[in-house]
Amino acid sequence: MAKEACFSKYHFLRLFKRAYGQTPHAYLTALRIKRAKDLLLEESSITQVCFALGFESLPSFTRLFKRHTGYTPQQYLEQTKKSEQDRIDQPKAFVPNCFAHRFSWEK
Repeated sequence: MAKEACFSKYHFLRLFKRAYGQTPHAYLTALRIKRAKDLLLEESSITQVCFALGFESLPSFTRLFKRHTGYTPQQYLEQTKKSEQDRIDQPKAFVPNCFAHRFSWEK
């Protein structure tokens, strides 16, 4: 990228970090993790997501995912499904108190 922009590698890194708040590698990793979350929620298997995003192995994908989200991909799926079920079972629990008070929905 630096070569295409006609900058030295180090100057490009400084400019990119100033503009985006992170290095190009960190930026790309964050995009890949965001895409992984989306694909996991679309019912893709963890292995399919891993290789679709260009990771070389499932353990390296799992470690990186956990480092960025705090959960393994499996834990992320379980937590997300639990949250969705909680919203279905108890929808009023997710309404802000000021809104619930206005419409007399207090518990």
